[in-house]
Amino acid sequence: MSGAYIHESNGTFFQTSTGQSLKANEIPEGFYEITARPSPFHDYSYDVSDWVLNEDRKLLEVSNQEREKRDRKLSSEVDPIAGNALRWADLTDEKRSEWSQYRIDLLNVPQQSGFPDDIMWPTKPEGN
Repeated sequence: MSGAYIHESNGTFFQTSTGQSLKANEIPEGFYEITARPSPFHDYSYDVSDWVLNEDRKLLEVSNQEREKRDRKLSSEVDPIAGNALRWADLTDEKRSEWSQYRIDLLNVPQQSGFPDDIMWPTKPEGN
């Protein structure tokens, strides 16, 4: 069996050339040391003997993080106003329009051309 071993913060991690992951206290015969993983988005490639960025996994993870941020803004900023009939009724037509537009703009964040790396977050309306 051949593979690589990597020293990481939680111990030594072993990966065989077939992709199997192992944890062990000593280096198995036929294994060689490689540098620590640069980021959670990198996979070790035995073809190039180095870490390779997995662009798809990075894009998916960063996109999910930004959507979660957007969802938190919706639930903590918009829902207490728009989801409360009494508070909503107390708003002027102009303020209702501002809050409605803010909600729409938040929902449209993933459709921005720079998403997820370059986001123009909408401005929360002032006051209630």
